[in-house]
Amino acid sequence: MVAASACAPRPGVEEGALTVALESAPATLDPRLATDAVSVHLSGLLFNGLTRLDAQAEPVPDLAARWEVSGGREYRFTLRPGVRFHDGRELTAEDVAFTLRSIQDPALGSPLRGALEPVESIEVLDRSTLRLGLRRPHAPLLAALAVGVVPRPAEDGDSKRSGNVPVGTGPFRLARLVPREQVELRAFPEHFAGPPRLTSLRFRVIPDATTRLLELRKGTVDLLPGGLPPELLPAVRNLPHIRVLTGPSSNTTYLAFNLRDPILRSRRVRAAVAHALDRDGLVAHLMRGLAEPATGLLPPRHWAYRGDVARH
Repeated sequence: MVAASACAPRPGVEEGALTVALESAPATLDPRLATDAVSVHLSGLLFNGLTRLDAQAEPVPDLAARWEVSGGREYRFTLRPGVRFHDGRELTAEDVAFTLRSIQDPALGSPLRGALEPVESIEVLDRSTLRLGLRRPHAPLLAALAVGVVPRPAEDGDSKRSGNVPVGTGPFRLARLVPREQVELRAFPEHFAGPPRLTSLRFRVIPDATTRLLELRKGTVDLLPGGLPPELLPAVRNLPHIRVLTGPSSNTTYLAFNLRDPILRSRRVRAAVAHALDRDGLVAHLMRGLAEPATGLLPPRHWAYRGDVARH
């Protein structure tokens, strides 16, 4: 991540505003449909889930104040009191039930449908209590419930409450959307965790990496989250008022095989390809040392990571 640091806001820019350059535009702001990284990150600012994932990808309470598990097949969730959507309406268990049922509905086409396949029943006990019944124990369920909750449709057909527009409970609300160009968010002061420290976020879509860097140097952009290829970093590190922050991430680069291919379906062929890859060289030269050889798709900080696997 690359950030511009300054002692005072730029002329004409309100205090507490931040401009972020993105490599690509979000495909959607509906958390039930988000799969690309930009869509997931932006919907995470607009919405809350029953749970959220911490730095180790462990599920912790978010909209749910607590939950109880019985026999591995029954989950009872109690919602935080007084949580409100951006349109002012109070969140209830009916909204959570609508969100989960819509994900299970094939008509929506949610890519998250498979993660909720073990959920057999969704029962609203009262305004703040929800019970899920499972066909079988399912360890990743709490992680799957980190999906953002959308408002249930209103009986009067009010589109703001239909889930078709991004009205959530998150720390920011949508202020302006210019497709394929920019997304503007404003702080939601009634957020249950307190108002954000930033007053607004503006996400500009700038596909070219060199252009993003030039915008950062000019001061028209404040932040590039993972937005520069490693070969440009040496040109950035010594620039005045620019900070380069590095740390572990969950990005994984991998080579996928078509197992229907008569040659690639052979395990010995795939093992030979793995042996032929100079992974240490790729990390050192292509990634400029800003990566480490992976042992699987899960990063070492993930709760389910196991590093004691066969390596080539």
